[in-house]
Amino acid sequence: MLREQIEKLANRSGVSFTPDERALFEEFKGALNRGEIRAAVIESAFASWREEAASAVGGEPPAWWARVLAWLLISDRARPDEAIARCAPRPILIMHGDSDGTVPIEHGRRLRAAGGANVELVEVSGGDHNSLRETNPEIEQQVVWFFRSHLGE
Repeated sequence: MLREQIEKLANRSGVSFTPDERALFEEFKGALNRGEIRAAVIESAFASWREEAASAVGGEPPAWWARVLAWLLISDRARPDEAIARCAPRPILIMHGDSDGTVPIEHGRRLRAAGGANVELVEVSGGDHNSLRETNPEIEQQVVWFFRSHLGE
């Protein structure tokens, strides 16, 4: 169901998945469901499909008309904010740029709140959506530290 929703959204925006991307998504989803993932780092994620659509057309916070339009047109059955809550007690690091023009930082904050004590949010000053790591190379060390501290390696 989640894959179908991702594909529908991608097809609407003219994006297509390569066979490798589709296989990676299926592998990740299966590993998460089987409990094989012990920790995760998530970068520039949105809290829900519907809220992201409303933000994309109506700004942040979305205008009332954008929320209504998103409610009418976008399914919100597979919400990342609900999924992250189910990942407990696995530790999760969310990295989100405070200058993200694609997915506003508020989505990272909502994910942090939804995830509870096992979720840490790093707000990267000046970070944008597609260039977060390139423009802020210091976050690589935070990722390494996170995995080492939670996986004991």
